[in-house]
Amino acid sequence: MAKKLEIKPVDFFEPTEPSKAKETIENIDVSFIDHFPHHPFKINNIDEMAQTIKEHGILSPLILRPNPEHEGRYQIIAGHRRFEGARANEFAFVPAIVKDVDNETAIVMMVDTNLDGQRQNILLSEKAFAYKMKLEAIKRQAGRPSKNSAQVGPNYDGKQSRDIVADQSGESRNQISRYIRLTELIPPLLDMVDEGRIKFIPSVELSYLPKQNQEDLLSLLTGDGNEKGLLPPSQQQASEMRKLSEMGKLDKDSMEEIMMNRNSNEFPKINFSSIKQYFGRGVTPKEATKKISYALGLEKATERYFNPEMPEEKRIAITQKALDFYLQHRNRQEINANNKSNQPNI
Repeated sequence: MAKKLEIKPVDFFEPTEPSKAKETIENIDVSFIDHFPHHPFKINNIDEMAQTIKEHGILSPLILRPNPEHEGRYQIIAGHRRFEGARANEFAFVPAIVKDVDNETAIVMMVDTNLDGQRQNILLSEKAFAYKMKLEAIKRQAGRPSKNSAQVGPNYDGKQSRDIVADQSGESRNQISRYIRLTELIPPLLDMVDEGRIKFIPSVELSYLPKQNQEDLLSLLTGDGNEKGLLPPSQQQASEMRKLSEMGKLDKDSMEEIMMNRNSNEFPKINFSSIKQYFGRGVTPKEATKKISYALGLEKATERYFNPEMPEEKRIAITQKALDFYLQHRNRQEINANNKSNQPNI
């Protein structure tokens, strides 16, 4: 039997807007509530939220609006996880504040409530689609067409839509543009960005590649296509791929060639003095660094010593610490041996 959440309607003030009219918390039937369309944030950790609600109830009301497409129903502006947690506890009703707002205002509110710092571990893909939705909503509010998001006219007080999004989010205008570019990646590559396997700036460059090129890149990085142990493109490699693509000369073979010819300057620096004895005479620090970095990228070495998804920089840092530890231990052994040999016989 469904559980009814007992809560009396009370007056509610928004603390940041003390002069605003009172808003009433209502008990809304969960069967009449829908998620916000194209909600860009993943609804996860439901079990944890459900347990919290089971123990303490819903401490903060949901923010809803009347569903413009279905009379008598509501859309969630804020509180998607609380809603799912309530359903997991079989609540029949949830406390909510209903706001009668248009689509654009609802989108801005929905994005802002999720990016206000209360949500932790926000994925890059979530930010990307959230900023894109908010930018397009603000542009529509200002009466400008949403086509071609790079071309935005003046907004309120002479500001442009992208500047407004940047000011309100604490990000730079260029950073907002970079985030939005990620929405042009195919989903499997975007997942690799969220996982940290492809770095942020290279991923922005890769977003300019046509979808077929992106599919080719995915096949080179995953499954049987990665028999050579190719690492995800660096910023330099991604930029080179973008240039070839714009010239109409990028294909799967050229992408593989670019990824195989990784410039040694791109690898993290390693303290050569502590590892030079592992290499022959005449080997330069750059050559040694490249050899170590390449070896750590090989499939067999990765499987044996590291999680295959561990970032290259972290693998190299761990190797450096291991080598340093080994050399310090060996040096102590040599010192102890010398001390013993120098002790006078009694």
